[in-house]
Amino acid sequence: SLPEPDPESADLIARAVRPFRVPELSGVERELTAAERGTATHLALRYIALATVHSLVDARDAIDALVYSGALSAREAQAVDANSIYALAASAAADWGWEYPHGDAVGLPSKVTATELKSLPEPDPESAELLERAVRPFRKPDLAGAERRLTAAERGTATHLALRYIDLGSVRSARDAREAVDALALAGRLSVREAAAVDAGSIYALAASGLGLRMARAERVWREFSFSLLRPAGELFAGGGEDEILLQGVVDCCFEEDGALVVVDYKTDRVTAEEAPERAGRYREQLMAYAWAMERITGLPVRERVLYFLHARRAVEL
Repeated sequence: SLPEPDPESADLIARAVRPFRVPELSGVERELTAAERGTATHLALRYIALATVHSLVDARDAIDALVYSGALSAREAQAVDANSIYALAASAAADWGWEYPHGDAVGLPSKVTATELKSLPEPDPESAELLERAVRPFRKPDLAGAERRLTAAERGTATHLALRYIDLGSVRSARDAREAVDALALAGRLSVREAAAVDAGSIYALAASGLGLRMARAERVWREFSFSLLRPAGELFAGGGEDEILLQGVVDCCFEEDGALVVVDYKTDRVTAEEAPERAGRYREQLMAYAWAMERITGLPVRERVLYFLHARRAVEL
């Protein structure tokens, strides 16, 4: 089916030696050669969907349709053996009855993202998220440039970055928190607009809370800890079986205390202290994934899983 021979190529099958053939000048009246009939058959099989051929009539109709579409000439169509194409279709149909034994795994993603992509450079098109994204109405583009206010997602990202670098043990007042945030802007960790969007009061509230004090005096602390681990699909998806899926995420904070781990995830959701426990339920699977990962990586058991709502200034244990 190649348009022309390649002078630098070799044939796997030795060509038969044929005597010189006198040119045929009869034009369209002559019969197609064996090679031409073979080419026509290959072209027909290139376009015919064998799954639609259930009878000899179907095979003939499919070949004739190629003439109308211009894929074959009328002479080529006549040279194609419809019986052989129908026989091939019938043989293939028997094989099509086979079913893949791991059908449940076909729809599984290759990777699951436990984090809400707040710290990942870009979404992975082959991954799925443990948390369902909230449906939000379409927002008109804001062309105000540098003058516009940061979105809630951008403010959340700025707050997470601040908490990644600020030493909570050094924050003893709201002023300390503000100065620590501004220092990150001077160091290039945050932009000036991002620093201005961070609520220093909520950072001080965390530092002064029981959870913050425990974090400050912890034996070991992991902040914005990235991980990628293989996990059995059946532990994440019903019917997933033993296939493994890459689980990826970023743990906001994890600290060691008395030989066990406490996993902490910060949330910037604008909820009240009363609403926080109900909202925390949405993040249960995410926090469980973090706990599983940290146990695998450190070999230490996870004793507590805590969500800290910065706006509500409340910790919720799951």
